[in-house]
Amino acid sequence: MNTASVLSILALMGCAAPVLAQAIPAESVWQVTNTTSGDLHLWTLRLDRGSFQLYSQKDVLKTFAPDAAANKDHLANKTIHGSLIYIEGQTRTSGDSLVLEGRFQSVYSQRQFRATIYRGAFRAVTAADGKSRNDWQGSRLAQKKPLRNYAAVIDSAIQVTERKFYNPHLLRQGPWVAFKQQLRRQQGAIWDDYQLKIVFTLGAARLPFSHYSLSSQRPALTPAPGRSAPALPVGNVALREVAPQTAYLQVRSFNGTAAEMDSVVTLLKAKPYQNLIIDLRDNQGGSVQAVMPLARYLSADTVYLGAIVTRHWFEHSSTPPKQSEYKSLQSFSEASYERIMAAIHQTKGVCLLAPPDTRPFSGSVYFLVNRETASACEPLVYSYQHNKRAVVVGENTAGAMLSGERFALPAPFVLWVPTADYYTADGKRLDLVGVAPDVAVNPASSLNHVLAALPQK
Repeated sequence: MNTASVLSILALMGCAAPVLAQAIPAESVWQVTNTTSGDLHLWTLRLDRGSFQLYSQKDVLKTFAPDAAANKDHLANKTIHGSLIYIEGQTRTSGDSLVLEGRFQSVYSQRQFRATIYRGAFRAVTAADGKSRNDWQGSRLAQKKPLRNYAAVIDSAIQVTERKFYNPHLLRQGPWVAFKQQLRRQQGAIWDDYQLKIVFTLGAARLPFSHYSLSSQRPALTPAPGRSAPALPVGNVALREVAPQTAYLQVRSFNGTAAEMDSVVTLLKAKPYQNLIIDLRDNQGGSVQAVMPLARYLSADTVYLGAIVTRHWFEHSSTPPKQSEYKSLQSFSEASYERIMAAIHQTKGVCLLAPPDTRPFSGSVYFLVNRETASACEPLVYSYQHNKRAVVVGENTAGAMLSGERFALPAPFVLWVPTADYYTADGKRLDLVGVAPDVAVNPASSLNHVLAALPQK
């Protein structure tokens, strides 16, 4: 470190400067953990005359994903010098601590940033609008080096995918081959967890299937000193009357149980509503067992919800089953998660049926959807739209309809792999396609649009 750098730090830190200047050179490397996600980050800290820069590896986007770097569908922000994370701001002292305050910017978000460094320990908080908060902690490293064996993680991910993916024929084609080759070329230049996950995500976005992602096991959430424990999640469903003859059912997620949905159906039967508005906006899906009670309630006739087709089918055929072949698959009408997973592991597929409830709903049904309406929602929406039983209002759904499972990789990473494909009763794939609305409107105003169109009595 040159004399000018030392003097600038001494001038900044006043009487505490001799200790801090010795501990923190003008440029240093830090291993920092996001205590919310558990991700390890490798950051470089530069101090200069009362200001600082803190950033991850430079030119990552240019090196690893040059086309995605310019694609706003994948990245919300472009950070300075191509780092995935870039933070800058001002420094000051507080007792024996060095305080860093400024702006945190990643490729996905911008937040306020505040950190303290005391006796080699790094503590930081990032927050957006005073609500969403992440805590960070770390320590200084003697040298810059990869924080884990990322080559081993990538090799394991490729092996698991090729062993468990639902259609081995797709993995012989160009997109997967290119993705696999790219990962192996890049694995030696990956330095931290966040970089691995972003590089994987950007590459996977070019694959011809959804439900494929790499993440890390989150640590147990222990409240930081002075903070309360995380709030319990809100319920998956909410029901209210929005007009004398109209019920509004918001389904935030199908991650609940069949019993939970059954209880809502029981409430709906208590009054003879003429209209049922089912809000699936931002619903990322869930399990078939939670969908079934609602599906049965919506029609007086049996509705075919489509077919789930597994690797066992594609190991013997390069093409999906024809509609006439659906009858060779097991039929499920009272599906549970355990039964569905057993069928995926042991059979060629299952055909999903929704027989009518003993007291089915006979009024008008409206689904509110947006681009985040995904997975288990989409067979429900498509099937009742196709059977002219419901009107779909909003925008095209996500097109993320595959059955997936989570597999362990070298700790702490896990891989989500699609292990079964899905086809509608009339033989269409919804993955990467989605469901088009009958009435295309801004999803934010779709509820008001439906209410305004209902007959006034």
